[in-house]
Amino acid sequence: MDLVSRVSSVFWAEWFWLPRGYNWTTFTSTPEKLYPDFYWIYFPIPFSLLLFLVRILFEKKICDPIGRSMGISERRTHPPVSNRALEKEYRKKKKAPDGEQLKGLSKRTDLTTRQVESWFRQRKASETLSQLQKFSETGWRFFYYTAIFIYGLWAVSSKSWFYDTKECWRGYPLHAVDRDMWWYYMLELSFYWSLLISQFFDVRRKDFWQMFTHHVTTILLLTLSWMDNLVRMGSLVLIIHDVADVFLEVYFHANLFHFLSDFFEKYHVID
Repeated sequence: MDLVSRVSSVFWAEWFWLPRGYNWTTFTSTPEKLYPDFYWIYFPIPFSLLLFLVRILFEKKICDPIGRSMGISERRTHPPVSNRALEKEYRKKKKAPDGEQLKGLSKRTDLTTRQVESWFRQRKASETLSQLQKFSETGWRFFYYTAIFIYGLWAVSSKSWFYDTKECWRGYPLHAVDRDMWWYYMLELSFYWSLLISQFFDVRRKDFWQMFTHHVTTILLLTLSWMDNLVRMGSLVLIIHDVADVFLEVYFHANLFHFLSDFFEKYHVID
């Protein structure tokens, strides 16, 4: 315990985290003023599991029916016939072998080189999401980013620092945290924790580690800005981040407007 205490005291050194003349006892919350508390950053972890369940229900009960009514395909490529040797090789590289390695696999499995290549293509295609799954995943993220942007805009627009960014530093670090800001930060942290956790249950994508790094970095930035009471500046960054993600989900992840265009044309909504 002595070692843990020493490491903790070094990491949370007041000279590093706080302006001169302040210490951690300065930020003790009272009934009148609420300051960021380190232990609150544990709250989003269990709440993220609840958010993950909400996402599953939202996709299954709302997005999937909408997608089917729009004629979006839910067809997926079936996995190839089970082959232990080929499966072991696929898990190593995630791509078809070539040259001598291809010939070696052909001999070991009593398949032609063309059949081995076909097996790898089908195996890779079987991990691809259907159009309906992509639509539903994007629908959930689009809904979340839109909702949290509206909430964040409502909460932050009533604050002085929304109109004058100098207020982010005026009187720092003695900035009390209002309840709406508390919920804004906790919801955002919960969402990114849920994205991080869901990566290990969703279909593994090519950018798995890039997105993993993105989510971890976002969680660290939110946590450290909370601990250092930089909530005012953090809330402004979150609003910009969220509104950009709304358009990214629409245009780049699911081609939503392409689906809508086909839907409108099908039902003659637009002549």
